[in-house]
Amino acid sequence: MPVRPTVSIVREIIKDQLSLEDDQIWIYNQRIKIPDTKGMFISVSRIGSKVYANNSSYTGSSTDLIEDQYVSNLETISIDALSQDTSALEYYPDILMALRSTKAQQEAEKYGMRFDSIPFSTADLSSPEGTSMIYRINIRFPVYRTYYTSRSIDYFDSFSNNIISD
Repeated sequence: MPVRPTVSIVREIIKDQLSLEDDQIWIYNQRIKIPDTKGMFISVSRIGSKVYANNSSYTGSSTDLIEDQYVSNLETISIDALSQDTSALEYYPDILMALRSTKAQQEAEKYGMRFDSIPFSTADLSSPEGTSMIYRINIRFPVYRTYYTSRSIDYFDSFSNNIISD
């Protein structure tokens, strides 16, 4: 079963909490230009991860053996709030609050995640573009996530072949 990417979950949380339209928030690298209209636009990306646990365990009997596998990651998510006006500067705290909301907590529990309460960094990356200014606030924060899979496996306790050894 495919796993829902962390960036998709974060996108949906922010979209819901800030009441954004689909064309105001996207996953990074989808070749979308910032519209010339006023208001905030958001790009969400996953910029790296570190695996800190990888385990397997077994349950069941010799006739019905189940293998449970877990991988725990620390994923770094980057959010860019962009605007032609000062919306990105004014509303970026709302993004931080969205990630600590009840909705975020519910989604985290549903997908085996935990959002850290403090971002790694928040930076003002605003820059002039032509005769106007693009306001850009970058927020990087950690997400702890455990991926899990369970499957039935064959159990071999007897062999029909003879082993010949010297």
